[in-house]
Amino acid sequence: MSYNPQNPNGQATMANSSPVVIASDQSAVKVDGSAVTQPVSGTVTANAGSGTFNIQANASMDLSQVGGSSVATGGASGLLAIAGNVASESSDSGNPVKVGAVFNSSAPTPSSGQRVDLQADSSGNLKTNVTNTVTVSGTVTANAGSGTQSTNIAQVNGATVATAATGIAKVGLTDGSGAAITSTSSALDVNIKSGGSASAATTDEASWTAGSSSFAPTGGVFNDSAAALTSGQQGTARLTNNRAIHTNLRNASGTEIATSSNPVRIDPTGTTTQPISGTVTANAGTNLNTSALALESGGNLATTATNTTGLNNTVGTAGSAIPSKGLIVQGSDGTNARALKTDTSGNLAVNIQNTPTFTANNSTASNLKAQVAQLASVSSSATLQSAVSATGNGSTLSTDGMSSVVFTVSGTFTATVFFEGTEDGSNYTSLNVSQLGTNSIVTSTTSTGVFQAECAGLQNVRGRVTWTSGTSVTVTAHTVPVTFAGKIHNSNEVSDSAHTMNKGASDATTMRVTLGDGAQSVGTVTANAGTNLNTSALALDTSVNGVLVSQGSTTSGQKGPLTQGAVT
Repeated sequence: MSYNPQNPNGQATMANSSPVVIASDQSAVKVDGSAVTQPVSGTVTANAGSGTFNIQANASMDLSQVGGSSVATGGASGLLAIAGNVASESSDSGNPVKVGAVFNSSAPTPSSGQRVDLQADSSGNLKTNVTNTVTVSGTVTANAGSGTQSTNIAQVNGATVATAATGIAKVGLTDGSGAAITSTSSALDVNIKSGGSASAATTDEASWTAGSSSFAPTGGVFNDSAAALTSGQQGTARLTNNRAIHTNLRNASGTEIATSSNPVRIDPTGTTTQPISGTVTANAGTNLNTSALALESGGNLATTATNTTGLNNTVGTAGSAIPSKGLIVQGSDGTNARALKTDTSGNLAVNIQNTPTFTANNSTASNLKAQVAQLASVSSSATLQSAVSATGNGSTLSTDGMSSVVFTVSGTFTATVFFEGTEDGSNYTSLNVSQLGTNSIVTSTTSTGVFQAECAGLQNVRGRVTWTSGTSVTVTAHTVPVTFAGKIHNSNEVSDSAHTMNKGASDATTMRVTLGDGAQSVGTVTANAGTNLNTSALALDTSVNGVLVSQGSTTSGQKGPLTQGAVT
């Protein structure tokens, strides 16, 4: 059977041969029995392929070409010469080759014909030695470096510098237009245009002529902290802020006068009596000539000693003891001096000797009203408890000379406020107060309200608090020198105790009073029969000497009181 092989892989074929293709995943095909390395006869050309290849260390190579061109040896066998990539006088191209230099603290000393390294300083700058004169066109900026540099100025603008002496150059001055400023007799000529005089400066001790001699105005400086001058120093005169010159007085020898140790005399010798016009206040000091004054033994003037014995410079302090000496204001009873007294608050105590008499009628009613209003206006107020939330006595209000007092209690609290007054200023007792809007008479309260009380004869009042809980309580008081109008109170509440109040059986307005058992006689009742009394209708017992207001029960037929209990 003939076989016509296909060549799917494009392999060349020979006659009567079939191409064999080894698959890529086929294992190695052995060419001998052991698969060891085989010798190769002939030339083998190896393609290195691509990538980086390592050369074995210390391997010997014969470098004969670089980039396909033969290397230069520089004329010496085995020496690789380095040359630039561009020939001399050719256009520049490619990358330059860096050239280095060496720094030596001491310069090398090569012989003629020897090669030597380029030299650099410690900063890496290439050292250059210019051996011939260099002509520079343009401006040269030279850095002198450090230290003092000496310069010999011989010319200025091509002209030789003029010297006044060895090493001293002459200097000329010009004005704004360039004209030279001149001098006369080695002094600079100055032309004063304004604000002065050319002849103001004069020679010391030169003569002066009124109306013709020149002078220069002088000035000073306002500086209160300028340092003092020492002998031989010049200084600017000191001025005040009002431009006045500070001065001090000195005598002919230069000693400062008008001081505490060297006062100014107003006469040549200091002993001549001088006339004085006006009022003179003299302080005796320590050198008073007491022999010229008529003094008593205490040092007071004899003519006024009696009237001033009780005076000194003691001043009393409010609330402290009265000083033994000092100025005290007094009053007079018409014959003798009397002391004026105050209360503990400093209010002047006044006693009304005579009871004021007020006459009220149609013509003087307005006057009486005005007088009452005037008395009421003399009042006093105080806060006795200010938003307190604790038990305490609080502050007091002075009621000297006052007749009535009003208390106001406010706040949110569970507490008791006691209304109290004192006659001696230390021991307090309860006050009977009337609460406005009610008929109650109380001595304390557990609620807010306004309360009136009499205070005539008392020194102070207060509102003492016994605290339980709540936010706070405030008590204020106001006192006036007039008495409140009378008020009808419910006797059922007198002295905080309720009393039985019953209406009579026959009269709705009759009040029945019941006393306790065993009540005693309260006196004798005398009855006036009047003119219409039917005495025959009265069966009186002359043996009854008294009338009992109330009595217990009696036996039927017994004589009894006008009002009695049940009859058996």
